[in-house]
Amino acid sequence: MKVNLKLVVALGCLFAACWMGVASSTSSAGNPAQNTPAGKEAEPAGKAKPPKRPISKVMRGKLASSQLALEGLVTEDFGAIVNAANQLLAVTAAAEWRASDDPIYAHHSEQFKRTVQDLKKHAADENLEGATLSYVSLTMNCVECHRFVRNVILISQPENLRP
Repeated sequence: MKVNLKLVVALGCLFAACWMGVASSTSSAGNPAQNTPAGKEAEPAGKAKPPKRPISKVMRGKLASSQLALEGLVTEDFGAIVNAANQLLAVTAAAEWRASDDPIYAHHSEQFKRTVQDLKKHAADENLEGATLSYVSLTMNCVECHRFVRNVILISQPENLRP
């Protein structure tokens, strides 16, 4: 099966950029100078922004499993992709997975599960293009869901978030 190299490279860059963003936001939490974008000064001590919520163990597990899926895609290791998909499905079964009872959040969660099932099916069929497209869709779903949680739920419904 012919691999679209540009798509695989783009996926790798996308994942690396997302992973670096998560790593830098958690590793430099104690040093405000590292959190300041280039060309901007740090906020004065009296006007500091509230700290970001730490990434939960569930989300760390999801990131690790997603990385394994990407590794399987770029190496055409379909067994590794299936294993990563199984890990992602196990994450969705955890009680901590549902962070809110909001119906839009529930929609994102169900879409995530369906997309992981598609990823697993394509990997089992050794369909690299289908698995790759499912992975891209999965990544987009994660980004949209996290944007929704940050921009809607955390602002308008903080009482609905579970610890």
